[in-house]
Amino acid sequence: MHRRRFRKTVVAILLILLGTELCLRLLPVGFVDLSPENLINVAVVYEANGLLQNRMQPNQSPRVSPNRNGADPVNPVIYNINNRGYRGENLAIPKPDNTIRVATIGGSAVFDIRNNDGEDWTSLTGDQLMPPQDSQIQMVNAAQAGFNSAQSLAKIVGDLWVYEPDIVLISHCWNDIKYFTRYTTDRTQIIRADRKELRKDPRLNYANPIDWLLGRSWLYSALRYFSIEANINITLEGALTPEESTTPTEHHIQPLALQQFRINMISAVQSIRTIGAEPVLMLQPRLPVATNEDEAGEFIGYSSARLNHEQLVQAFDECDRIMRDIAHDLDVILIDETAIMNGNLEYFNDHVHTTTIGSRTLADKIAPAIQDIIDDG
Repeated sequence: MHRRRFRKTVVAILLILLGTELCLRLLPVGFVDLSPENLINVAVVYEANGLLQNRMQPNQSPRVSPNRNGADPVNPVIYNINNRGYRGENLAIPKPDNTIRVATIGGSAVFDIRNNDGEDWTSLTGDQLMPPQDSQIQMVNAAQAGFNSAQSLAKIVGDLWVYEPDIVLISHCWNDIKYFTRYTTDRTQIIRADRKELRKDPRLNYANPIDWLLGRSWLYSALRYFSIEANINITLEGALTPEESTTPTEHHIQPLALQQFRINMISAVQSIRTIGAEPVLMLQPRLPVATNEDEAGEFIGYSSARLNHEQLVQAFDECDRIMRDIAHDLDVILIDETAIMNGNLEYFNDHVHTTTIGSRTLADKIAPAIQDIIDDG
């Protein structure tokens, strides 16, 4: 009797699982297969790089969720990562004759992760630029999500120069702010970066052969995916460490961190000039301002910065002050649209990533400054 009941229970469970599997595969709304084989097409794939820590793998066209690095069958954002691991069209070496290359470099805000190719503000800026007679302009989006000013500096001197840019616009703040509370003489920005390893994303890689075998099931793949996300606490800024997930956002900005940011940005300007390009600094537009904590707080990644709203606004202000000082002291063109854009939810999806309207607005402000440099020769 007990055996018969047990067999019936097992058969019932198997039928339920099989029915659920079939429902997932046949749903008219199109439930997405969340297996690593499928997710690899909806996530940017990175490869290890000694100098930069990691870089985007060349020749990929991921369809990424506009909200986070996961599957979204309804409104995916499409990136083209070219033959050099940059966003946009392929880059030839040496640079073709009569070509003016305008590069942008920074983190995810410059990469413009929320917008499709052609709708990112680097591309939109290029659409407005008029080349001299018998010349062409090529935009180079050299930004990478997660990059701070130290990594962009390394990219300028270790990679970007090969493509012979004529103008390089650099913008940083948010990804550096993440280090502002943790910076000590024993935990400098470079040492921390060197100690990091490019860890395989468990969502995109099976743990073992059994995991792979079970992954033939859409149901298992869905349970696996959401379990991993819940356990490693993934946000738009990547996977938070247990410390970041549980530590209150009540910290202090370290003076050494501000000095490091200043050194990085000065070095970036000097390096851009050394490779024969014209540097342009841009203050980072952002959502957090002193007066909008109640309105915009839910869209701001306080846990990544480990700062409360007031402290985060102060950190952005410190970056602005440093950038303005550098622009003045080194005679660098400074683009400052913070007064127009900052704090406006119409322009931002979150703390620094622009909406389609935000990217268009930013391009409208950047293009005239770049055009003046081109016209001056």
